[in-house]
Amino acid sequence: MCNMATPSAHRELLDPISTFHTSIRFLRRLTLLVFLVCVAASISPAQSVLTQHNDNSRTGQNTNETILTTSNVKVGQFGKLFSLPVDGQVYAQPLYVPGVSINGATHNVLIVATEADSVYAFDADSNAAPLWKASLVDAAHGAGSGETPLNSLTTIGCSDLQPTIGITATPVIDPSSNTIYVEAKSTNGSSFFHRLHALALATGAEKSPGPALITATVNGTGDGSSAGKLTFDSLHQQARPGLLLVNGAIYVAFASHCDLGPYHGWIFAYDEATLTQKSLLVTTPNGGLGGFWMSGSGIAADASGNIYIPSGNGDFDTTHVPATELGDTLLKLGTTNANLTLLDYFTPFDQLTLNNNDVDLGSGGVLLLPDQPGAHPHIMVAAGKEGTIYVVDRDQMTTNNSHYCASGCSNDPEIVEESGSGAIAGVFGMPAYWNNTLYYMGQNSNLTSIPIANGKPDFTRVTVSPLGFGFPGTTPSISSNGTMAGAILWAIDSSQYGSPGPGPGPAVLHAVDPTNVSTELWNSTQAANNRDRAGNAVKFSVPTIVNGKVYVGTSTEVDVYGLTGQSFRGSVAPTSATIPVGSSHTFNVTVNPMSGFNGNVSFACDSPPSGISCQFNPPQVSLVTNNSGSSVLTVSVSAKPSAAMPRKPANRIAFPSSSRPLIEGIVVVLAVSICAFCFGPRLTSHRQRLGATAIALLAICLVAGLSSCGGGGGVGGGGGNPVTVQVAIQGNAGGTPSNLGALSITVP
Repeated sequence: MCNMATPSAHRELLDPISTFHTSIRFLRRLTLLVFLVCVAASISPAQSVLTQHNDNSRTGQNTNETILTTSNVKVGQFGKLFSLPVDGQVYAQPLYVPGVSINGATHNVLIVATEADSVYAFDADSNAAPLWKASLVDAAHGAGSGETPLNSLTTIGCSDLQPTIGITATPVIDPSSNTIYVEAKSTNGSSFFHRLHALALATGAEKSPGPALITATVNGTGDGSSAGKLTFDSLHQQARPGLLLVNGAIYVAFASHCDLGPYHGWIFAYDEATLTQKSLLVTTPNGGLGGFWMSGSGIAADASGNIYIPSGNGDFDTTHVPATELGDTLLKLGTTNANLTLLDYFTPFDQLTLNNNDVDLGSGGVLLLPDQPGAHPHIMVAAGKEGTIYVVDRDQMTTNNSHYCASGCSNDPEIVEESGSGAIAGVFGMPAYWNNTLYYMGQNSNLTSIPIANGKPDFTRVTVSPLGFGFPGTTPSISSNGTMAGAILWAIDSSQYGSPGPGPGPAVLHAVDPTNVSTELWNSTQAANNRDRAGNAVKFSVPTIVNGKVYVGTSTEVDVYGLTGQSFRGSVAPTSATIPVGSSHTFNVTVNPMSGFNGNVSFACDSPPSGISCQFNPPQVSLVTNNSGSSVLTVSVSAKPSAAMPRKPANRIAFPSSSRPLIEGIVVVLAVSICAFCFGPRLTSHRQRLGATAIALLAICLVAGLSSCGGGGGVGGGGGNPVTVQVAIQGNAGGTPSNLGALSITVP
C-alpha cells in the first residue's frame, strides 16, 4: 500500500478539485514519458562491432543488419568492393565504430591490427588511405629503442605464425571513452615484451598512463619456476584469445607458441582507466601447460561479469577439490572488483587421454546462450579438438559440484548434456548462435546446424550442409534483421593459409542461408576473372559484418565486400510512425558516398500504397567524397490504404528487442513515480491520495493497452482497424535505384 493513514486523515473529506488538477498534471507527465519511449523504440540502433564475435557472449550475431539479405547476396549484386592494404597478417578480427569524428569529418571507422605491431583506422566505406596508423613499437607508444615484432622462426622456432608476431588477439573498444585496448608483443633482440595499450580512437595516440608492461611472479614450483617462484615468461607466452572488457576492467589471456615451453595458462585483469594490474590467475602454477588458446575466440563473460574460459592440454589435479592444476578444464571465474577468483569448473572424464594425445578442450571458444526455459536457464557450450560439444549450466556447472568424474565413467553425466565424440570434428574456433540454433564447422568437416529445443541443443536433429572446409574449419558469423527472413551465415575458408601449410592461397568468403544450411547463396570464387578474390588466408580469420559490408582480414590486406554497383548508401530515421488520415509525418534521409563517388542522388518512394504520398526536400542532393547529404521526407496520408501487413497481437506493446533495457527502466521509473505521487506533499489526505492513485493507475492501464507503440489491431483495412504498410525509400544516381531503407507506416 502507498500510505499508512492516521485516524484523523480518514475523517478528511476528498477534495475533488485538488485531486483532479493533480491527476491532470501527472497524466501530462506520463503522456510525455510514453511519447519519448515510443520515439526511442522507433529509432534503429547504430551498428557497431567492438569486440571479438560481436558480444561478450561470443554469439557472432549482428541482428541489426538491414541491407544484406538472401535476396541481394548473389553474384550479380554482391562482391568485392575494394581492399585496404596493411603491413602484416591480420589475425585479429577487424572492429567497427560508427560516427567517429576525425579531423573535422565524421566516419564509420574500421580498426585493423596486424602482426607487424601496427593498428590502422580506415574509413569503413571508402577505398582511401588510412585515417591514421599507429606503430606500437615506437617511443610514442612506450617501446624502447630498436624494438620490433618478433621473427617467429629465429626467436621462437615456431612456424604457426610467421614471418612476424606482434598483435594476435582481437582488441576491444570502449565507446564511452573512445579507447581501443590492444595487447602487443615485441623484442629488442635480447628481451621480450608484452604490453597492454590504450589508444585514442580518433588519433591512435597512446592514452596516459599507458601502456602497461604485462609481467608477474607468483608462488609455484611448475615448469620454468625458480626457488618456488613462477614468473611470466615473455618469450614463450602468447596472447591469442580476444580481449574482454567488463565492469571497467580489461582481461588478457595467454598460452604459447607451438606448445613450446615452459608455459602456463595466465589470465590478467587490468583497470581500464589506470591500466593498473588488479589480479591474475595461473592454471598450472605447480605443473605445466594449461594455456588459453581458443584459436583466437574471445574470453566470454555473462551479464554479472563472470568469465568462462577453457584451458588447453596440461596437468590436472585429481587429488584436491577444488583442483589446483587446471589443464583441459572449463573455468568459471569471478571478477568482483576485478579480482579473478575460481568460482566453479568442469573437467571432462577423459582429461588424461585428452592431455596425453594433445586433443585438448582449449582449442575452441565458449559461447553463452541466451536465457532458456526449463531447469537450466543459463547454459553454455564448449568444444575442442575431440569434437565433443559440452553443454554446461553456468549457475552450477556440475551436479553436486562434483567437477570431474574420476573413475568408472564413459561420459560426463554431471553436466547438462554432451554430444558424442567427433560429432562435429575437432573445433579450432567457435560456433555462431542465431534464432535458437547453433552453427559449427570443425576441421576437415562440414557446416552443421543444431537446433535449441526445450532449453538445450537437440543432437537428434542435426543438419549437415554439403559445404565443408579443411583445417582449421571456421568460426561462422550471422547477419540478420532480428529473426526475420533474409538472415545470412558468413564463413571464411582459410584452409589455404601458409606458409608452411597447404598454401599460400586466397581466403574464400562464403554466404549461406542459416535457415537451410544446404543452400549456399554466394562465395568469392564465383565471379568471373577473380573479381572477388581475397588476399591470402590466415588461420582462424573471422568476418566482420556490419552496415551492409563484410570485412575479411588476410595476410596483406582487409578485403571489403558489399552490394556492387552502388555509388552511395543511406538510412532513414525514424523507421516507423503512426499517421492519421489527413496528417503527415517527417523523416530524415541521409546518404553517404562510397568508393570515392561524386555526383547527384535523387530520392523517391518505391510505389507507395494508395492513399500515401511522399515529398522530399530537397528532392536531390549532390555528394562529394567523404561528405554526406540529407533530405527531409514528408509522408502524407490522404486515405486509409487497402494493402496491409499483419499486425502484432492485440493488448501488447511490441518494442524492438534492442529497446528492452530502456523499457524496463521506464517501468521502474513509472513504479517509483506512482509511489512518490501517493506520498506527494500536495496530497495531505488519505482519500485524496486514494483518488489520485486510482486515476493514475487507470491511466497506466490505458497506456499499456494503446497500440501507438506497435501493438494492437488486426489485419486489413476494414472498419476502424489500424492498417500498417511498408514504404520503401530509394536513391538514384542515374542508374539502378538503391534501397535506402523502409518505413513502417500505421494509419489508425
